[in-house]
Amino acid sequence: HADRDRIIPHGSYGTIPGDTGHVETDHYDLFQLSKNWKLDAWNTLEQRFNIGAYGYDGQFPYDYSSALPSDPRVMNIDKARGNWWGIENRLINTACAKVYYNTLFNSGTRHSQLSSCYLLHCGDSIEEITETWRRFSQLSKWAGGLGCSWTAVRGTGAHIQGTNGESSGVVPFLKVSNDIAIAVNQGGKRPGALCSYLELWHVDVEEFLDLRKETGDERRRTHNMNTAHWIPDLFMKRVIEGGDWTLFSPSTCPDLHDKFGKGFEQAYTAYEAKVDRGEIKLYKRMPAKDLWRKMLSMLFETGHPWITFKDACNVRSPQQHAGVVHSSNLCTEITLNTSDEETAVCNLGSVNLLQHLKDGKVDQDKLKKTISTAMRMLDNVIDINYYAVKKARDSNLRHRPVGLGVMGFQDALYELRI
Repeated sequence: HADRDRIIPHGSYGTIPGDTGHVETDHYDLFQLSKNWKLDAWNTLEQRFNIGAYGYDGQFPYDYSSALPSDPRVMNIDKARGNWWGIENRLINTACAKVYYNTLFNSGTRHSQLSSCYLLHCGDSIEEITETWRRFSQLSKWAGGLGCSWTAVRGTGAHIQGTNGESSGVVPFLKVSNDIAIAVNQGGKRPGALCSYLELWHVDVEEFLDLRKETGDERRRTHNMNTAHWIPDLFMKRVIEGGDWTLFSPSTCPDLHDKFGKGFEQAYTAYEAKVDRGEIKLYKRMPAKDLWRKMLSMLFETGHPWITFKDACNVRSPQQHAGVVHSSNLCTEITLNTSDEETAVCNLGSVNLLQHLKDGKVDQDKLKKTISTAMRMLDNVIDINYYAVKKARDSNLRHRPVGLGVMGFQDALYELRI
Protein backbone atom coordinates (compact mmCIF):
# COMPACT_ATOMS: atom_id res chain seq x y z
CA HIS A 1 0.00 0.00 0.00
CA ALA A 2 2.86 2.39 0.79
CA ASP A 3 4.18 1.96 -2.75
CA ARG A 4 0.86 2.75 -4.35
CA ASP A 5 1.74 6.23 -5.66
CA ARG A 6 5.20 5.13 -6.78
CA ILE A 7 3.81 2.23 -8.83
CA ILE A 8 0.76 3.92 -10.31
CA PRO A 9 0.44 7.69 -9.72
CA HIS A 10 -2.92 9.24 -9.02
CA GLY A 11 -4.79 9.97 -12.26
CA SER A 12 -2.31 8.07 -14.44
CA TYR A 13 -3.14 6.33 -17.68
CA GLY A 14 -4.18 2.68 -17.72
CA THR A 15 -3.32 0.94 -20.98
CA ILE A 16 -3.57 -2.50 -22.48
CA PRO A 17 -0.08 -3.73 -23.39
CA GLY A 18 0.48 -3.66 -27.12
CA ASP A 19 -2.52 -1.38 -27.68
CA THR A 20 -2.31 2.19 -28.92
CA GLY A 21 -5.45 3.31 -27.12
CA HIS A 22 -5.65 4.50 -23.53
CA VAL A 23 -8.20 5.60 -20.98
CA GLU A 24 -7.57 8.06 -18.19
CA THR A 25 -8.54 6.52 -14.88
CA ASP A 26 -8.34 7.45 -11.26
CA HIS A 27 -6.31 4.54 -9.93
CA TYR A 28 -6.63 5.77 -6.38
CA ASP A 29 -10.40 5.16 -6.51
CA LEU A 30 -9.80 1.71 -7.92
CA PHE A 31 -7.24 1.10 -5.20
CA GLN A 32 -9.85 1.93 -2.58
CA LEU A 33 -12.28 -0.48 -4.23
CA SER A 34 -9.75 -3.27 -4.37
CA LYS A 35 -9.51 -3.36 -0.57
CA ASN A 36 -12.69 -5.47 -0.69
CA TRP A 37 -10.69 -8.36 -2.11
CA LYS A 38 -9.98 -11.07 0.41
CA LEU A 39 -6.54 -12.60 0.78
CA ASP A 40 -7.47 -15.98 -0.72
CA ALA A 41 -9.03 -14.39 -3.79
CA TRP A 42 -5.98 -12.17 -4.29
CA ASN A 43 -3.62 -15.14 -3.92
CA THR A 44 -5.53 -16.97 -6.65
CA LEU A 45 -5.24 -13.99 -8.96
CA GLU A 46 -1.55 -13.56 -8.25
CA GLN A 47 -0.62 -17.20 -8.74
CA ARG A 48 -2.70 -17.90 -11.83
CA PHE A 49 -3.14 -14.66 -13.71
CA ASN A 50 -0.23 -12.36 -12.82
CA ILE A 51 1.51 -11.42 -16.07
CA GLY A 52 4.22 -9.27 -14.50
CA ALA A 53 3.11 -6.20 -16.43
CA TYR A 54 3.50 -2.50 -15.79
CA GLY A 55 7.17 -2.77 -14.83
CA TYR A 56 6.91 -4.41 -11.40
CA ASP A 57 6.61 -7.91 -10.09
CA GLY A 58 3.10 -7.83 -8.67
CA GLN A 59 -0.26 -6.52 -9.76
CA PHE A 60 -2.99 -5.10 -7.59
CA PRO A 61 -6.58 -6.08 -8.31
CA TYR A 62 -7.25 -2.73 -9.95
CA ASP A 63 -4.50 -3.44 -12.49
CA TYR A 64 -6.75 -6.07 -14.01
CA SER A 65 -9.50 -3.52 -14.60
CA SER A 66 -7.71 -2.02 -17.60
CA ALA A 67 -6.93 -5.46 -18.99
CA LEU A 68 -10.46 -6.88 -18.82
CA PRO A 69 -12.99 -6.42 -21.64
CA SER A 70 -12.94 -2.64 -21.14
CA ASP A 71 -10.82 -2.04 -24.22
CA PRO A 72 -10.72 1.69 -25.00
CA ARG A 73 -11.44 0.92 -28.63
CA VAL A 74 -15.02 -0.01 -27.77
CA MET A 75 -15.72 1.35 -24.28
CA ASN A 76 -15.58 4.69 -22.53
CA ILE A 77 -14.33 5.07 -18.99
CA ASP A 78 -17.81 5.01 -17.43
CA LYS A 79 -18.44 1.57 -18.89
CA ALA A 80 -14.96 0.45 -17.90
CA ARG A 81 -15.72 1.46 -14.32
CA GLY A 82 -18.94 -0.51 -14.57
CA ASN A 83 -17.04 -3.63 -15.60
CA TRP A 84 -14.62 -3.17 -12.71
CA TRP A 85 -17.52 -2.65 -10.30
CA GLY A 86 -18.97 -6.02 -11.26
CA ILE A 87 -15.72 -7.99 -11.04
CA GLU A 88 -14.29 -6.20 -8.02
CA ASN A 89 -17.43 -6.87 -5.99
CA ARG A 90 -17.29 -10.54 -7.06
CA LEU A 91 -20.60 -10.22 -8.90
CA ILE A 92 -19.35 -11.41 -12.28
CA ASN A 93 -17.12 -14.34 -13.03
CA THR A 94 -15.77 -14.45 -16.59
CA ALA A 95 -15.51 -18.15 -17.19
CA CYS A 96 -13.82 -20.85 -19.19
CA ALA A 97 -13.09 -24.55 -19.21
CA LYS A 98 -12.25 -26.32 -15.96
CA VAL A 99 -13.34 -23.42 -13.71
CA TYR A 100 -10.49 -21.13 -14.75
CA TYR A 101 -11.26 -17.70 -16.15
CA ASN A 102 -10.25 -17.35 -19.77
CA THR A 103 -11.41 -13.78 -20.14
CA LEU A 104 -8.98 -12.85 -17.37
CA PHE A 105 -6.39 -15.50 -18.24
CA ASN A 106 -5.05 -13.69 -21.33
CA SER A 107 -6.24 -10.17 -20.57
CA GLY A 108 -3.57 -7.50 -20.75
CA THR A 109 -1.30 -9.57 -22.97
CA ARG A 110 -0.27 -8.99 -26.56
CA HIS A 111 -2.46 -11.90 -27.66
CA SER A 112 -5.65 -11.34 -25.67
CA GLN A 113 -7.47 -14.57 -26.50
CA LEU A 114 -10.48 -14.00 -24.24
CA SER A 115 -12.98 -16.60 -25.47
CA SER A 116 -13.66 -19.71 -23.45
CA CYS A 117 -14.16 -22.69 -25.73
CA TYR A 118 -13.97 -23.65 -29.39
CA LEU A 119 -16.08 -26.24 -31.22
CA LEU A 120 -14.60 -27.90 -34.29
CA HIS A 121 -15.81 -30.29 -36.97
CA CYS A 122 -13.30 -32.67 -38.58
CA GLY A 123 -13.79 -33.87 -42.15
CA ASP A 124 -12.84 -37.22 -43.65
CA SER A 125 -9.78 -36.41 -45.78
CA ILE A 126 -6.22 -36.53 -44.48
CA GLU A 127 -5.92 -32.82 -45.31
CA GLU A 128 -8.93 -32.00 -43.15
CA ILE A 129 -7.68 -34.18 -40.30
CA THR A 130 -4.24 -32.57 -40.21
CA GLU A 131 -5.82 -29.13 -40.53
CA THR A 132 -7.92 -29.97 -37.45
CA TRP A 133 -4.72 -30.84 -35.57
CA ARG A 134 -3.21 -27.52 -36.62
CA ARG A 135 -6.25 -25.66 -35.30
CA PHE A 136 -6.06 -27.69 -32.08
CA SER A 137 -2.48 -26.53 -31.60
CA GLN A 138 -3.16 -22.87 -32.31
CA LEU A 139 -6.27 -22.66 -30.14
CA SER A 140 -4.76 -24.63 -27.25
CA LYS A 141 -1.63 -22.49 -27.33
CA TRP A 142 -3.75 -19.45 -26.49
CA ALA A 143 -5.71 -21.25 -23.73
CA GLY A 144 -8.83 -22.28 -25.62
CA GLY A 145 -10.82 -25.31 -24.45
CA LEU A 146 -11.63 -27.63 -27.37
CA GLY A 147 -14.58 -29.76 -28.41
CA CYS A 148 -14.52 -31.63 -31.72
CA SER A 149 -16.82 -33.92 -33.67
CA TRP A 150 -15.01 -36.84 -35.35
CA THR A 151 -18.09 -38.58 -36.72
CA ALA A 152 -17.31 -37.72 -40.35
CA VAL A 153 -14.04 -39.73 -40.31
CA ARG A 154 -14.55 -43.09 -42.00
CA GLY A 155 -14.52 -46.24 -39.93
CA THR A 156 -12.08 -49.14 -39.65
CA GLY A 157 -11.99 -51.24 -42.80
CA ALA A 158 -13.55 -48.61 -45.04
CA HIS A 159 -12.14 -48.34 -48.56
CA ILE A 160 -9.66 -45.54 -49.33
CA GLN A 161 -10.11 -44.70 -52.99
CA GLY A 162 -6.87 -42.74 -53.37
CA THR A 163 -4.60 -45.56 -52.18
CA ASN A 164 -6.93 -48.52 -52.77
CA GLY A 165 -6.29 -49.51 -49.16
CA GLU A 166 -8.36 -49.82 -46.00
CA SER A 167 -8.88 -47.17 -43.33
CA SER A 168 -7.45 -47.65 -39.86
CA GLY A 169 -10.51 -45.91 -38.43
CA VAL A 170 -10.91 -42.91 -36.20
CA VAL A 171 -9.09 -44.14 -33.07
CA PRO A 172 -5.47 -43.53 -34.25
CA PHE A 173 -6.38 -39.94 -35.08
CA LEU A 174 -7.91 -39.51 -31.64
CA LYS A 175 -4.68 -40.78 -30.08
CA VAL A 176 -2.72 -38.05 -31.89
CA SER A 177 -5.29 -35.48 -30.77
CA ASN A 178 -4.81 -36.62 -27.18
CA ASP A 179 -1.05 -36.16 -27.49
CA ILE A 180 -1.47 -32.69 -29.00
CA ALA A 181 -3.52 -31.66 -25.97
CA ILE A 182 -0.63 -32.80 -23.77
CA ALA A 183 2.12 -31.19 -25.85
CA VAL A 184 0.44 -27.82 -26.47
CA ASN A 185 -0.39 -27.02 -22.87
CA GLN A 186 -2.23 -23.70 -23.08
CA GLY A 187 0.67 -21.30 -23.08
CA GLY A 188 2.63 -23.28 -20.52
CA LYS A 189 0.20 -22.24 -17.79
CA ARG A 190 -2.20 -25.19 -17.59
CA PRO A 191 -2.83 -28.53 -19.36
CA GLY A 192 -4.52 -28.63 -22.74
CA ALA A 193 -8.18 -29.63 -22.65
CA LEU A 194 -10.13 -31.49 -25.34
CA CYS A 195 -13.36 -33.46 -25.67
CA SER A 196 -13.99 -35.63 -28.74
CA TYR A 197 -17.52 -36.52 -29.83
CA LEU A 198 -18.68 -39.51 -31.88
CA GLU A 199 -22.20 -40.35 -33.02
CA LEU A 200 -23.54 -43.65 -31.81
CA TRP A 201 -24.05 -45.15 -35.28
CA HIS A 202 -20.31 -44.92 -36.14
CA VAL A 203 -18.79 -48.34 -36.79
CA ASP A 204 -15.86 -47.57 -34.43
CA VAL A 205 -18.06 -46.68 -31.47
CA GLU A 206 -17.14 -49.83 -29.52
CA GLU A 207 -13.44 -48.95 -29.65
CA PHE A 208 -14.38 -45.38 -28.81
CA LEU A 209 -15.92 -46.74 -25.60
CA ASP A 210 -12.57 -48.16 -24.52
CA LEU A 211 -10.41 -45.06 -25.06
CA ARG A 212 -10.21 -44.18 -21.36
CA LYS A 213 -9.63 -47.72 -20.05
CA GLU A 214 -6.52 -48.31 -17.95
CA THR A 215 -5.81 -51.64 -19.65
CA GLY A 216 -5.26 -52.68 -23.26
CA ASP A 217 -3.09 -51.37 -26.09
CA GLU A 218 -1.73 -47.97 -25.03
CA ARG A 219 -1.55 -46.93 -28.68
CA ARG A 220 -5.34 -47.02 -28.68
CA ARG A 221 -5.94 -45.20 -25.40
CA THR A 222 -6.45 -41.49 -24.71
CA HIS A 223 -6.01 -40.98 -20.98
CA ASN A 224 -5.87 -37.18 -21.17
CA MET A 225 -8.78 -36.55 -23.52
CA ASN A 226 -12.46 -36.44 -22.63
CA THR A 227 -14.88 -38.40 -24.81
CA ALA A 228 -18.63 -38.11 -25.39
CA HIS A 229 -21.35 -39.93 -27.31
CA TRP A 230 -23.64 -37.93 -29.59
CA ILE A 231 -26.86 -39.93 -29.35
CA PRO A 232 -29.94 -39.72 -31.63
CA ASP A 233 -33.40 -40.30 -30.16
CA LEU A 234 -33.88 -43.32 -32.43
CA PHE A 235 -31.27 -45.25 -30.47
CA MET A 236 -33.12 -44.73 -27.20
CA LYS A 237 -36.35 -45.86 -28.90
CA ARG A 238 -34.61 -49.06 -29.97
CA VAL A 239 -33.36 -49.62 -26.42
CA ILE A 240 -36.88 -49.23 -25.02
CA GLU A 241 -38.42 -51.42 -27.72
CA GLY A 242 -35.69 -54.08 -27.53
CA GLY A 243 -34.69 -53.59 -31.17
CA ASP A 244 -31.37 -53.89 -32.99
CA TRP A 245 -28.91 -51.10 -33.69
CA THR A 246 -26.77 -50.92 -36.82
CA LEU A 247 -23.33 -49.29 -37.01
CA PHE A 248 -22.12 -47.74 -40.27
CA SER A 249 -19.02 -46.11 -41.67
CA PRO A 250 -19.61 -42.43 -42.51
CA SER A 251 -18.10 -43.09 -45.93
CA THR A 252 -21.15 -45.26 -46.64
CA CYS A 253 -23.74 -42.82 -45.29
CA PRO A 254 -22.18 -39.34 -45.25
CA ASP A 255 -25.50 -37.50 -44.83
CA LEU A 256 -26.43 -39.02 -41.46
CA HIS A 257 -24.12 -36.66 -39.58
CA ASP A 258 -26.04 -33.62 -40.83
CA LYS A 259 -29.53 -34.98 -40.15
CA PHE A 260 -31.53 -34.99 -36.92
CA GLY A 261 -35.05 -35.74 -35.74
CA LYS A 262 -37.41 -37.33 -38.27
CA GLY A 263 -35.01 -36.67 -41.11
CA PHE A 264 -32.32 -38.72 -39.40
CA GLU A 265 -34.74 -41.54 -38.58
CA GLN A 266 -35.89 -41.82 -42.19
CA ALA A 267 -32.35 -41.80 -43.59
CA TYR A 268 -31.07 -44.27 -40.97
CA THR A 269 -33.83 -46.83 -41.59
CA ALA A 270 -33.24 -46.47 -45.34
CA TYR A 271 -29.57 -47.41 -44.85
CA GLU A 272 -30.63 -50.37 -42.71
CA ALA A 273 -32.82 -51.50 -45.58
CA LYS A 274 -29.78 -51.33 -47.87
CA VAL A 275 -27.93 -53.59 -45.43
CA ASP A 276 -30.79 -56.08 -45.58
CA ARG A 277 -30.63 -56.06 -49.37
CA GLY A 278 -26.86 -56.63 -49.30
CA GLU A 279 -26.02 -53.23 -50.79
CA ILE A 280 -23.84 -52.16 -47.81
CA LYS A 281 -21.04 -54.52 -46.81
CA LEU A 282 -19.30 -52.64 -43.98
CA TYR A 283 -21.60 -52.58 -40.96
CA LYS A 284 -22.20 -54.10 -37.52
CA ARG A 285 -25.54 -55.00 -35.99
CA MET A 286 -26.27 -55.72 -32.35
CA PRO A 287 -29.10 -55.45 -29.83
CA ALA A 288 -29.45 -51.81 -28.82
CA LYS A 289 -29.70 -52.85 -25.15
CA ASP A 290 -26.30 -54.56 -25.30
CA LEU A 291 -24.64 -51.41 -26.57
CA TRP A 292 -26.48 -49.34 -23.95
CA ARG A 293 -25.20 -51.66 -21.20
CA LYS A 294 -21.63 -51.28 -22.49
CA MET A 295 -22.00 -47.52 -22.48
CA LEU A 296 -23.26 -47.44 -18.90
CA SER A 297 -20.64 -49.95 -17.71
CA MET A 298 -17.82 -47.89 -19.19
CA LEU A 299 -19.32 -44.70 -17.79
CA PHE A 300 -19.18 -46.21 -14.30
CA GLU A 301 -15.66 -47.58 -14.86
CA THR A 302 -13.94 -44.57 -16.44
CA GLY A 303 -16.43 -41.68 -16.30
CA HIS A 304 -16.43 -41.68 -20.12
CA PRO A 305 -17.79 -41.39 -22.74
CA TRP A 306 -20.30 -38.81 -21.59
CA ILE A 307 -23.94 -39.06 -22.63
CA THR A 308 -25.11 -36.18 -24.86
CA PHE A 309 -28.19 -36.12 -27.06
CA LYS A 310 -28.05 -35.00 -30.68
CA ASP A 311 -31.75 -34.49 -31.37
CA ALA A 312 -32.47 -32.60 -28.16
CA CYS A 313 -29.71 -30.11 -29.03
CA ASN A 314 -30.71 -29.64 -32.65
CA VAL A 315 -34.50 -29.65 -32.43
CA ARG A 316 -34.38 -26.92 -29.77
CA SER A 317 -31.64 -24.90 -31.47
CA PRO A 318 -32.69 -21.37 -32.47
CA GLN A 319 -29.97 -21.45 -35.15
CA GLN A 320 -31.32 -24.27 -37.34
CA HIS A 321 -31.37 -21.89 -40.29
CA ALA A 322 -27.60 -21.39 -39.93
CA GLY A 323 -26.47 -25.01 -39.74
CA VAL A 324 -26.31 -28.16 -37.64
CA VAL A 325 -25.04 -28.72 -34.10
CA HIS A 326 -22.53 -31.57 -34.53
CA SER A 327 -21.27 -31.65 -30.94
CA SER A 328 -21.03 -29.73 -27.72
CA ASN A 329 -17.88 -28.19 -26.29
CA LEU A 330 -15.29 -29.29 -23.75
CA CYS A 331 -17.68 -28.92 -20.80
CA THR A 332 -20.92 -29.88 -22.64
CA GLU A 333 -22.79 -26.70 -21.71
CA ILE A 334 -22.66 -25.09 -25.16
CA THR A 335 -24.39 -26.16 -28.39
CA LEU A 336 -23.31 -24.18 -31.46
CA ASN A 337 -23.28 -24.82 -35.18
CA THR A 338 -20.07 -26.13 -36.70
CA SER A 339 -19.04 -26.94 -40.26
CA ASP A 340 -15.99 -27.21 -42.47
CA GLU A 341 -16.13 -23.42 -42.87
CA GLU A 342 -16.78 -22.43 -39.26
CA THR A 343 -15.15 -23.09 -35.90
CA ALA A 344 -17.73 -22.14 -33.29
CA VAL A 345 -16.67 -19.99 -30.34
CA CYS A 346 -18.29 -19.66 -26.93
CA ASN A 347 -17.82 -16.56 -24.79
CA LEU A 348 -18.93 -17.34 -21.26
CA GLY A 349 -19.53 -15.69 -17.93
CA SER A 350 -21.56 -16.25 -14.78
CA VAL A 351 -23.38 -14.15 -12.22
CA ASN A 352 -22.62 -14.76 -8.55
CA LEU A 353 -26.07 -15.07 -6.98
CA LEU A 354 -24.68 -15.07 -3.45
CA GLN A 355 -23.56 -11.46 -3.91
CA HIS A 356 -27.09 -10.36 -4.89
CA LEU A 357 -28.89 -11.03 -1.61
CA LYS A 358 -30.23 -8.22 0.54
CA ASP A 359 -32.50 -8.37 3.57
CA GLY A 360 -33.33 -12.03 3.01
CA LYS A 361 -34.23 -11.78 -0.68
CA VAL A 362 -32.68 -11.22 -4.10
CA ASP A 363 -31.75 -7.63 -4.82
CA GLN A 364 -33.40 -7.27 -8.24
CA ASP A 365 -31.95 -3.83 -9.00
CA LYS A 366 -28.42 -4.99 -8.29
CA LEU A 367 -28.98 -8.16 -10.33
CA LYS A 368 -30.26 -6.11 -13.26
CA LYS A 369 -27.17 -3.90 -13.17
CA THR A 370 -24.84 -6.89 -12.98
CA ILE A 371 -26.50 -8.66 -15.91
CA SER A 372 -26.35 -5.53 -18.05
CA THR A 373 -22.65 -5.07 -17.26
CA ALA A 374 -21.82 -8.72 -17.84
CA MET A 375 -23.58 -8.87 -21.20
CA ARG A 376 -21.75 -5.75 -22.36
CA MET A 377 -18.43 -7.31 -21.36
CA LEU A 378 -19.16 -10.59 -23.16
CA ASP A 379 -20.22 -8.80 -26.31
CA ASN A 380 -17.03 -6.73 -26.19
CA VAL A 381 -14.98 -9.92 -26.07
CA ILE A 382 -16.22 -10.83 -29.55
CA ASP A 383 -14.88 -7.60 -31.02
CA ILE A 384 -11.55 -7.23 -29.22
CA ASN A 385 -10.62 -10.92 -29.04
CA TYR A 386 -7.43 -12.31 -30.55
CA TYR A 387 -8.33 -15.12 -32.95
CA ALA A 388 -5.62 -17.69 -33.62
CA VAL A 389 -7.79 -19.31 -36.32
CA LYS A 390 -9.58 -17.36 -39.07
CA LYS A 391 -12.56 -19.74 -39.14
CA ALA A 392 -13.15 -18.98 -35.47
CA ARG A 393 -13.10 -15.24 -36.09
CA ASP A 394 -15.51 -15.54 -39.02
CA SER A 395 -17.94 -17.63 -36.97
CA ASN A 396 -17.80 -15.47 -33.84
CA LEU A 397 -18.37 -12.20 -35.70
CA ARG A 398 -21.16 -13.73 -37.79
CA HIS A 399 -23.20 -15.29 -34.95
CA ARG A 400 -21.93 -13.37 -31.86
CA PRO A 401 -22.82 -16.10 -29.32
CA VAL A 402 -22.51 -15.41 -25.60
CA GLY A 403 -23.52 -17.42 -22.57
CA LEU A 404 -24.33 -15.94 -19.17
CA GLY A 405 -25.01 -18.41 -16.38
CA VAL A 406 -25.12 -18.41 -12.60
CA MET A 407 -22.83 -19.47 -9.78
CA GLY A 408 -23.29 -19.55 -6.02
CA PHE A 409 -26.83 -20.94 -6.39
CA GLN A 410 -26.55 -23.41 -3.52
CA ASP A 411 -24.91 -20.78 -1.31
CA ALA A 412 -27.74 -18.38 -2.07
CA LEU A 413 -30.35 -21.04 -1.18
CA TYR A 414 -28.52 -21.64 2.10
CA GLU A 415 -28.47 -17.94 2.99
CA LEU A 416 -32.19 -17.68 2.15
CA ARG A 417 -32.85 -20.79 4.30
CA ILE A 418 -34.45 -22.58 1.37
